Amino acid sequence: MKTKSYYIVFLAGLILFICTAEYISAQCTVTIPDSNFSIPTLIVEQDTTIPVNAGSPGQDYLICTGAKLIYSGSQSIQNKYFVEKGAKVEIRAYHYPTVYVKSGGTLDEGVSLGYQVFQVYYESGATFIDTAGTWAIYTLCNSLVFDYSLLPGGQGCDTITNINTHYDVYSETALLVYSHPIADEAIISVFVPKDVHHPTLFIYNYQGQVVKSILLQNGMNNFGLNTIEMQDGLYLFLLRFDNERAGTRKVIVMR
Repeated sequence: MKTKSYYIVFLAGLILFICTAEYISAQCTVTIPDSNFSIPTLIVEQDTTIPVNAGSPGQDYLICTGAKLIYSGSQSIQNKYFVEKGAKVEIRAYHYPTVYVKSGGTLDEGVSLGYQVFQVYYESGATFIDTAGTWAIYTLCNSLVFDYSLLPGGQGCDTITNINTHYDVYSETALLVYSHPIADEAIISVFVPKDVHHPTLFIYNYQGQVVKSILLQNGMNNFGLNTIEMQDGLYLFLLRFDNERAGTRKVIVMR
C-alpha cells in the first residue's frame, strides 16, 4: 500500500513544490554494507562526531545501541546510516542520506539547518526530530532486518573479536585514549602497576588482526601514537598485564 501527499507553498511570488511519500512494506531486509564494499563499514559503539569536511563518500555507518553519531562531515555525498534500537544519528551536513531506523532508534534530520533530501526506512516506534518532509521518502517496515553476514565474523556491533569491555581486571582508567575520532595521532595514557610484568598494548583492526603492539614500562606511560598508516575504521586497543586483559578501548580512525 502506498500513500503520497503534495504541498504547494507560495514564497515571494514563486511556487515551491514540496513532496513527501509514504510507503508500507511487510518486511525490509538490508545487507550491511549495502552497496560500497570497497569502504569498510564504520561501527559506532560510543558517541562520535564526524567533523566538517571529514568522512568518505558512500560510507556506511552502523550505530549501536546506546551510541549517538553526529554527522557534520563531507557534503553532497550519499551515505547510509543503520540505526539500532536505542541508538541515534544526527545529520548536520547537507547531503543525500539513506537511513534505516529500527524501533527505539532516533533520527534527527536537521532540516532546520538547511535543505535536505532523505530516504528513510523505519519500524513503528522509531523517533524523528527536526523533520520538514522536504523531498523525503519514508518506507514503514513492519519488520526491519539488518543482515550482518558480510561484516567480519558475520556480526554487527561488537564485531572485533567479540571482546566484552566489561571484564577487565583493572579499572577503566588503566587505559585512556584521547581524541575521538582519531585523525593522525592518538594521545594515549596508560598506568602500569609496579608489580606486573610484560605490560603490552595491542591494537586490532576491525577484522581482528593485530596491526601494532607496544611494550610499556611500569609506572605512567604518556605518548602519541601516529595513525597515518592506519586505514579509516574501527580499532580495538587492548592492554595486557601478565598475559591478562587489563583494559580495552574501541576507537574510530577517521580523516
